Amino acid sequence: MLNTNQVYYKLLFLNLLLILGNSCQKSKLKSIIRGNYQNVLSQSKGPLLVTRSSNSLEGGQKNGLLFRDQIYMVTTSTGFTYCYIDKSIIITLIQVYELNTFTFWLWDRGARQYSLIVYTSFKDKEKVIFDSTVATGIIKIKFSNQHIQSFRIYNRNGNEITDRINLIKVEAYFRL
Repeated sequence: MLNTNQVYYKLLFLNLLLILGNSCQKSKLKSIIRGNYQNVLSQSKGPLLVTRSSNSLEGGQKNGLLFRDQIYMVTTSTGFTYCYIDKSIIITLIQVYELNTFTFWLWDRGARQYSLIVYTSFKDKEKVIFDSTVATGIIKIKFSNQHIQSFRIYNRNGNEITDRINLIKVEAYFRL
């Protein structure tokens, strides 16, 4: 027969197990919602370039897609995705993620400054996370934690040499 103290400690232990189990489940769920803290725009994660018909992939699917995990070759005519003035590159995620960092690499083989705006979208509401008329090179945007369904990169005015924005690579993830 168990005495009162033994019953008390067993109940306390069972409650502790329940609390820890719930905590682990919440932590695992949070990790999934945050894309397991990895790049959710990796080609293997299944993002969709919804503006494919109005964008161009210089280098084809293998070398021109901005989701590719490895950069094979970038020249003046291959290795990037681009769109013209007043057009956008829209990337839809395979699921809604909680993110706080977006990185993109602009074609930088020459002194160019791009004029563009980057938006996030969730439930048909857009939010500006970056707006520049002098963007160059690799840009890492840190923003408040938010749920995101898609990103839109709007070409406001191209660059000094062409009327395009040329994107080599994009990444999005949650940083602790």
